[in-house]
Amino acid sequence: MTVERPSYDLTIFKVHCGKLALKIYSKGERVLRAEAMARNVEALKCGRSLERLPRMVRGLKAILERFLDALSCMDRCFVSGMRFEDLPESSIVGGARVAGVDFNRARTWQGARAVLALSATSDGFSASAFANHVRRQTTASPQDYGPRQAAYDLKKFRGKNMIRFVGKSRRYEPTPQGLRVMSALVVLRERVVEPLTRGIVNLEAIEPAINPTSLDQRYQRIREQMREVFRELGLAA
Repeated sequence: MTVERPSYDLTIFKVHCGKLALKIYSKGERVLRAEAMARNVEALKCGRSLERLPRMVRGLKAILERFLDALSCMDRCFVSGMRFEDLPESSIVGGARVAGVDFNRARTWQGARAVLALSATSDGFSASAFANHVRRQTTASPQDYGPRQAAYDLKKFRGKNMIRFVGKSRRYEPTPQGLRVMSALVVLRERVVEPLTRGIVNLEAIEPAINPTSLDQRYQRIREQMREVFRELGLAA
């Protein structure tokens, strides 16, 4: 993914998917335009002749709609309708029992981040692509974490209806519910719990921001209140 700022207050987000690309143009807090492009129409797998142009356009439209649906799910994420303690429980997938999804394990968080990152791909993602993304978050080698281990982790996500196969292929895509749940959990951990706990433990060492945003100011107030709560509860920071 690349971010371009060709002029004042205009930002272009570009997601590269092989020979395809997705772009969003935004200005301030408004989205001006979203588009899908094919640098090589062979990636659409519908031929290259001019009479196939309607099929190419329909293919690009479907890719763009899929991309926007994924962004919508991650923008309005939630965890309602699911008990967090049920996730580590085992599931049945195709008649076989598989382990649950334990978000207390680092490998599960790495897998969730990989699913979120690959959710915008045009035609789903493979177990190999998933494994590559997980390895980029760690120092694991292809021998330590390859497509076989990735397929097992993906099967656990399938057991919780967080991902599914794309049609009859062996490629994967997240479900809308799965995207919302994983997005919410990642945001809660990385943007709420970890920043707050770091601030509570080492509040005095935090240097105030030069130009604090409204979010920075909210974090600071919450950190101070949580420190008071910990003190009332007798918890040592």
